[in-house]
Amino acid sequence: MTSSGFLKKFILELLIVLAVIAGVVIFFDPFYHYHKPVLGMKQILNDKEYQCIGSLRNFDYDALLVGSSVAENFNNRWFEEEYNCTLEKAIRASGTTADLTYYVNEVYQNHDLKHIFYNVDTSALYASPKTTFRTSGQPMYLYDHNPLTDIRYWWNKDVLLKKIPYQLVYSYVADYDEGESYNWAKWKSFGVDQVKRAYTPSETIEEMRKSDSDLELLTANLEMLTALVENHLETEFTFYFPPYSLVWWDEAYRTGNLERNLYGQEQTIKALLSFPNVKVYYFCDDADTILNLDNYMDTLHFSEEITYQIFEDLGNPEYELTLDNLDDHMENMREIVDQIEQEEISKYY
Repeated sequence: MTSSGFLKKFILELLIVLAVIAGVVIFFDPFYHYHKPVLGMKQILNDKEYQCIGSLRNFDYDALLVGSSVAENFNNRWFEEEYNCTLEKAIRASGTTADLTYYVNEVYQNHDLKHIFYNVDTSALYASPKTTFRTSGQPMYLYDHNPLTDIRYWWNKDVLLKKIPYQLVYSYVADYDEGESYNWAKWKSFGVDQVKRAYTPSETIEEMRKSDSDLELLTANLEMLTALVENHLETEFTFYFPPYSLVWWDEAYRTGNLERNLYGQEQTIKALLSFPNVKVYYFCDDADTILNLDNYMDTLHFSEEITYQIFEDLGNPEYELTLDNLDDHMENMREIVDQIEQEEISKYY
């Protein structure tokens, strides 16, 4: 065989091998970039940076749980049984309002939603109104709609040798609960010692900033949230503010951001309650939860027991906000912060 003939054969064989590898990746598709699971495989969702956007675009569902890492530990089945729906999670660690509304707007491209459960992080109300996927190093070839960038997926050694075998084992061999998508709590420890390792109070207390500080950021984020609701009046929205621990509130007080944070919450709640398809629940001033550091692993991440408690209390009038009781909840929150600064924080530090 001549050298040119050998080269042609080598190139042909190489192309065949590359095509087979790409075909295997596309068929099994562990990131769900092209399709939902095949061959009776389960929805194995444990890598939100790589799987969330694909699962949202390609899975079949009519309800959505939206939020940051504090929303990951809900079991989808709780909602499905209670609300007669099929639910998926739109999760982004430290997700900004721009990130999360991007996910939801992508969902609406080819899904009709009966219900959205949305975890409102106070920090997200003051985050940049631009998405952070690219700047935080997300795999943008999974987010864009350009098939030419998919080569980073097709010929990825980790996908072929790790992700696909993992997908197969957890689909057919291991006891995997699809409802616990992205759940991280089972591998974590909770309690006072964990929180104290995660938080050291500042020795100084900054001057309290004005309540309308960073108003431009707040306004931009509120516009995204309200546009989401206004454009989809057919969907029932349940927004809730999660119960951050006493040390989160201590940090807000010591950094001078307490009044700003409460103002941001209040303005958000008022804006959302102006829509007929919205309910808002407020767990921040649940003193029994936030004053007990055994419920936490750091300043804001709480245990699965508290996660289930939140689920059960969505619909509980005690935590539902209205324009009539909003001022009472805000005042109660201030009183709890006073209690934290006068009594509670000294028990631990």
